[in-house]
Amino acid sequence: MLWAGDQIAAWDKTFGYPSAITSGISSGLSGYANWTPDILSDSPDIELWKRWVQFAAFTPIMRDHLWENEPTSVDIWFNEKTPKYFRRYADIHMQLVPYIQKHLAAYRSNGVPLVRHMMLEFPDEPETYDCEYQYMFGPKYLIAPVVEKGAKRKKVYFPKGQWRSFWDAGSTIKSTGQWITVNAPLDVIPVYERIAVDR
Repeated sequence: MLWAGDQIAAWDKTFGYPSAITSGISSGLSGYANWTPDILSDSPDIELWKRWVQFAAFTPIMRDHLWENEPTSVDIWFNEKTPKYFRRYADIHMQLVPYIQKHLAAYRSNGVPLVRHMMLEFPDEPETYDCEYQYMFGPKYLIAPVVEKGAKRKKVYFPKGQWRSFWDAGSTIKSTGQWITVNAPLDVIPVYERIAVDR
């Protein structure tokens, strides 16, 4: 298991939460499939904690990193709502465990990581080469974590094909290979399922 290292509890793209996302993508490009970040619970910023929890649910292992922190630091036990919030995403992660296990097992024979840079799955689409804060989770799910404080929308590159919202099966996008800005309210990470991929 490769660990993402110690980020700081901040929105900083070099050392904070966003750097955990690029760590996972880079680790996949380096040949590591079994990679995991911490959910760093060392900040009073509940928005930061929520976005980190969302992202961690769509990684091979989801874990909170509790510290001996100030009482103002948000973690899973911060208030009566945070355990419920964590459980919501932990339940999603557990539902994905068979899918995760399947593709980690496949990695042993094909060398393709679970957390994939977009260009690994779509090498014929040059726009994917510049996708820094989104990735494929196996061949089926496009994950686009929100990395800007206060953001409620996210610009996402959708490769050619049809994509269904993970959260609303009736919401689909037919892409010709284009950047599309999607809604990303505080409690929701943009996740899309690749239609017609039975893998």
